Amino acid sequence: SYFVQDLLGQSHENLQALAPETADAIRYAGYPVIAHSQAARDELRALRQFLFTNMWRHYKVNRMTSKAKRVTKRLFTQLMDETNLLPTEWQSKLTDEMTGKDAQNQQARIIADYVASMTDRYALLEYERLFETGPILS
Repeated sequence: SYFVQDLLGQSHENLQALAPETADAIRYAGYPVIAHSQAARDELRALRQFLFTNMWRHYKVNRMTSKAKRVTKRLFTQLMDETNLLPTEWQSKLTDEMTGKDAQNQQARIIADYVASMTDRYALLEYERLFETGPILS
């Protein structure tokens, strides 16, 4: 691609101009030796700005991110308060791995690991199981 070729070409030029004899010569060059050309950096900056505005921080993405944070926090808090809601294998980790005065931190780590292991779909299903009224879903 254009950006890969530019990076390789500019980096080659920079290395030839610097002619480093040691790794420290590169470390202390005062500028990035492996770098894109100024033209490519300008194009990448424009591309990133476009993506940031229109995709990465689009209001629909922000809404989904906000929802995911709420679901994750609420699942974690509920499971910390009621560890008996955890699947059996995760409950056994609580009893097997928790020792001493640091037990609450250990419990939080185990529950955080459980929540982090969930796919998006599974997290939403667990949320529905725990917080929505209606039939209990298997």
